[in-house]
Amino acid sequence: MSNSIDWGEFGGSADGQYPEKFRFNEPGDSLAGIVRDVRIATMPDGSRLPNLEIEDANGTTWSVLAGPVGLQRALSAQRPATGDKISVLFTSFGEAKPGKSAPKLFDVQVKRGDQTPAPAPAPAAAAPSASSLI
Repeated sequence: MSNSIDWGEFGGSADGQYPEKFRFNEPGDSLAGIVRDVRIATMPDGSRLPNLEIEDANGTTWSVLAGPVGLQRALSAQRPATGDKISVLFTSFGEAKPGKSAPKLFDVQVKRGDQTPAPAPAPAAAAPSASSLI
């Protein structure tokens, strides 16, 4: 029987250390730094989510799982890649739909590591900006 698993995605870092998970809990929570890795994380239910490893100015590497739909959309608009500078700011909660939690809204800014411009972000309401973080 052949092994059909791509073990590369489970290799982790060479020293066996895994980045601490960064959580955006409250509006104003932010993370800025250099994108060290971009991958797809497969959840137990089979869904797939973007997962970034971001090294902050203190040298700490954080794992950011793009679970909130607002974060997925913001990352999709900017399309960060390894080596890019990124800032992610949890700006506010959106309007809740009946029976649902209020969605988290994010501002994501990217400066390409190769100096090419990032795609223009979608228009956003006047709110705190992540651009001041990078």
